[in-house]
Amino acid sequence: MKFAQHKGFPNWIYSLGLLALILAVILVVPDWRDYIRKLVLYERRTILAKAEVDFTGQGDRATVIKVKTFETLAIEVYFFDQPGKTPSEVKRIVLNEKRDGFFDYRGEATNLAIVDVDHDSILDLIVPTYDENLIPRLNVYKYSPQDRSFTRLGPESFTLDANN
Repeated sequence: MKFAQHKGFPNWIYSLGLLALILAVILVVPDWRDYIRKLVLYERRTILAKAEVDFTGQGDRATVIKVKTFETLAIEVYFFDQPGKTPSEVKRIVLNEKRDGFFDYRGEATNLAIVDVDHDSILDLIVPTYDENLIPRLNVYKYSPQDRSFTRLGPESFTLDANN
């Protein structure tokens, strides 16, 4: 009585299985996954929102840009002493969250708003984001004209007026 002889799988099947195992391990280990992703994907900047603003109404002209890169979500503020010239100063605020968000402001969906939140005649930045659990966050940054800086405000810093 003769039995069929098993010659085994071709070598390419073993190679494919080994490759699948290596990819599965890379996908499971977050540090390795991020390292491979950085090798494959090139760093690029995506502009999500842009606004031209005069923070004080007295010539503090700036361009505010919400920028997404592979690793960060940030606000960049370019201050101009003279219109049409190169920026005299650039401020960069890296947000804690990496996902862009939006909210409804006066009937319009926006992902960047520049309004006077605390009614001091100086415009503030409102930047919506989502955290890693997709919980929305509303980041508010107060502008200081003395040193052209921004301070993050918390809920204890101001009260919202329902009419605005």
